[in-house]
Amino acid sequence: ALTAAVALATAACGSPASEPAPAVTRTVDVSSLSFADVQQRTRAAATKPGMIFHITDSQHSDATGDTVVETWLDSERHLARIDRDGAVTQIFGPDKLAELSPVDGRYTEGGYSWPGLEDAPLIGFTLDYLGRLLSDRAKNTALKPAVVDGAPAIAVSVRQPAQTIDGPAITEHATVYLSEDFLPLKMDFDYGKGNSRTTHTYKTGYLQRDAVPANFFSFEQVRANAKTAAENLRAAAAHDFPRAYWLGERFEDVEMRSATASPLPSLNIPILRISYEAPDAGAGGPDAVFPCFSLTEYTRQGWDAIARARPPLPETMKRIERAQRTALDGQAMIFEVPADRVLQAPRIAGQPEPTPAPLAAFSVWTAEVMLPDMVVELRADCGPPDKNPYRSLAGIQHLLDSLQPLGVQ
Repeated sequence: ALTAAVALATAACGSPASEPAPAVTRTVDVSSLSFADVQQRTRAAATKPGMIFHITDSQHSDATGDTVVETWLDSERHLARIDRDGAVTQIFGPDKLAELSPVDGRYTEGGYSWPGLEDAPLIGFTLDYLGRLLSDRAKNTALKPAVVDGAPAIAVSVRQPAQTIDGPAITEHATVYLSEDFLPLKMDFDYGKGNSRTTHTYKTGYLQRDAVPANFFSFEQVRANAKTAAENLRAAAAHDFPRAYWLGERFEDVEMRSATASPLPSLNIPILRISYEAPDAGAGGPDAVFPCFSLTEYTRQGWDAIARARPPLPETMKRIERAQRTALDGQAMIFEVPADRVLQAPRIAGQPEPTPAPLAAFSVWTAEVMLPDMVVELRADCGPPDKNPYRSLAGIQHLLDSLQPLGVQ
């Protein structure tokens, strides 16, 4: 009896505990569910009357890493707000969008549309998963039961052609996982053919309208976080240049559109580029005024290195010196590259034939300001010929007279 008791005790203490039986997870019956049902019910779930829909989207991209995007949507009042990594970046009003430029953080306002979702562009812009499901270009490829974090879910696979400017056609692939209440749980998204993949994990909820401050959807929330043109120019010039030169954030009928600092690839020489353009350039038809110009700035050492490496110019690009004058604290030379022929611009369908420009209007005008430690190159060669008021000897002289330094702080 003692031997048997010891054997039983040893077995009880030394044998491993048995594995619990796996839980049987219930799944959603999708046999009677159509893609049109999914579209209607996901849209209804995100647009609950009298409430603000709040969604937190934790994203991981193979290309850009991790991002957290929070969206608040008041569909009845056609208002939305998007915060990225804790900072507000976009506010949508009934007919206008205020946002920070992803390039330089500048504040912009304008209209918005979502291709294939013209009846509700706000949803497409603010709720990425709904933009994929509701677009009239979306094609459903599968509708299956799934499990997400142990809970029953619906997996909806869609594909649609991507909007591209050039290059081969790309098809977007998205699998959206929905709860039984047709709220998003997660989404896997890619462009197919081995392109980068993004995963989205969602948390959703509803808020009373008075749960957020009265100015929560005000455009001023975005404007307060915007960077100024001067801040961007200082940041671009800070590492390689003793100072920068510009014509102000706004100059007459143009505004500073960009300021970038990047090395010349072949020589690894720092270059500062600044562009100016009218806010509505090109909006007035083929005969409308199109003012624009650009500045390119070099250290004196970099300029000399480029001059040594530059091959001789062909005869058709030979410059003719038209004037010399004092500018800033240095000497400026103005050059013209006359056009030897007129290149006819393609006619835009539905617009009247533009008035032909004289041959002289096709000239390229540049100015070089030689300073002790820097060189500033001014170019007025953009825009349609005969439509840019700065694209002439008088125009480029006026720009030279208006140049001013911006100290790098």
